[in-house]
Amino acid sequence: MLDIKHQLKKYPPVDLKELIEITPDGFIAYFQQYKLKSVFQPIFSFAHDAPIGYEALLRTTDINNQAIPPIDLFSNIVIQDELTQLEQLSRTLHILNFFRENTNNALLFLNINPRLIKNSNNCLKQLLELLNEYDIPPTRIVIEFVEESFTDINIMIKATNYLRQSGCLIAIDDFGAGHSNFNRVWDLRPDIVKLDKSLINRIREDSYFQRPITNLVELLHESESLVLIEGVEDANDADIAHELGVDFHQGFFFGHPKQLSFSKNRHNYYLKGANERTLRNKIPSNSNKLSEQLNFLFRQAVMNSYSDINLNQSCEGLLNHPSTLLCYILDEAGYQIGDSVHGAHSTHNLDNRFGKIGMTSGVNWSRRNYFQRALSEPMVIQSTQPYLSITSAKMCVTLSMATHIENKTYILCCDVKVN
Repeated sequence: MLDIKHQLKKYPPVDLKELIEITPDGFIAYFQQYKLKSVFQPIFSFAHDAPIGYEALLRTTDINNQAIPPIDLFSNIVIQDELTQLEQLSRTLHILNFFRENTNNALLFLNINPRLIKNSNNCLKQLLELLNEYDIPPTRIVIEFVEESFTDINIMIKATNYLRQSGCLIAIDDFGAGHSNFNRVWDLRPDIVKLDKSLINRIREDSYFQRPITNLVELLHESESLVLIEGVEDANDADIAHELGVDFHQGFFFGHPKQLSFSKNRHNYYLKGANERTLRNKIPSNSNKLSEQLNFLFRQAVMNSYSDINLNQSCEGLLNHPSTLLCYILDEAGYQIGDSVHGAHSTHNLDNRFGKIGMTSGVNWSRRNYFQRALSEPMVIQSTQPYLSITSAKMCVTLSMATHIENKTYILCCDVKVN
């Protein structure tokens, strides 16, 4: 949390110093005849039942205190230096307002204006200098790139590589609308792809689109990206998002953009009902074949779980297999019991780029196919298609099997590295 008493002494670059002031409600900024404020919209995770991040959005008013859409403000600026200053001012305002609160390790999602991509070096350098000045880890920042037809892909690749090397996460915004395509995903290799709200609208209007968009989510997962869907406006949209298998979701149903307040309960009670509904939908088992050795070691680990010993001991042989990333146990409602145990060959190259999101003890995995399939066919080994693991940040296949221990059902899961 930023020390507000020292804010005025530690403002960002001098050219912005006189444009920002602190009020009882947070920081505000002035640009020409406009007043700028920050609002934040929560981004929820089904598994964590809590916000994992917030998207920063701008609210602007003119000298008559009339609201002005930010897109109009930006589009009316034709002088490049003024546009750069407004972009930097907005981003600085968001960072000051976000990190003055105890944000519980949540991620801050920031947009970058596509008109500034050609001259992104100064903008991105200023951002990283600002983070360094306030001791904010770059890993807490997600930079969203909006796709435009005129954007030079080589410049975008250079910008994303620069940010990624500095520790920031990369997101592609509004995927599925306008000029978005998989070439951008494959070129930029984003950590997160934000699906445009038009995709939910399509499914709402015609269920035909449910299957192809579900396949789109799976393909993005196989492309090593997490998936967020926007435009979740009501319970029906939330059900759609839940069934698509996305990682994160955003929309008015889960929270309107507003000033931050972390004093209230931030859990979303829709999710409990959604998980219970998921349990009633049994999915046929996956026929993927396992190697004979992994098959044997995994089944042996399940059998050992009958004994009153810890996960390290019951899965000892499996954890020593070179392809094993981690093992964990779920209860019959899909909640993870305790921490994941990492494989002996995976601990030396763990990737923590998703930070606190990767801490999975107590989270709920009931919507995952590997849980549903295991529950529907006890004592049968299930296997998923390849996907990006939040926990290990690596491409994996998850093995799962349900077993009964002392009249209770447990599901042993093992993430296996995809070569």
